Amino acid sequence: GYWLGDLGWGGVKPDGSITGMIGKVARREVHLAIDDISISASREEVVDFSDQYIQIPMSMITPSRKQMPRTFVVFQAFPPEVWALILFSILLSGVTWWIVSYYGNKADLDGAHNPGLTRLLFNIFR
Repeated sequence: GYWLGDLGWGGVKPDGSITGMIGKVARREVHLAIDDISISASREEVVDFSDQYIQIPMSMITPSRKQMPRTFVVFQAFPPEVWALILFSILLSGVTWWIVSYYGNKADLDGAHNPGLTRLLFNIFR
């Protein structure tokens, strides 16, 4: 284990400085703190508290995450590389559908209409 010494729980002082275990976590000097730390508005501004699963007086706190506009919160589900691969897969599947449709219609004897690549790509998002 890691012992911080007798720092106390700490919090945000009126001058803006952050003390105790709360300060260590907020300044990222430690990864987390676990203790019977009460949640307050000023503490919640500088660290994240774990959700309470059972009624025990223990909390786990971690450094506060950077705030992101709610408009883009959906993109936090995956890293940018994964989003790029998802987009590439969608486009590749549209092209693949067009190729299959094009050659399938060429082989078709009743002369069905070829919808075209643009229409197939558009229909992916319908």
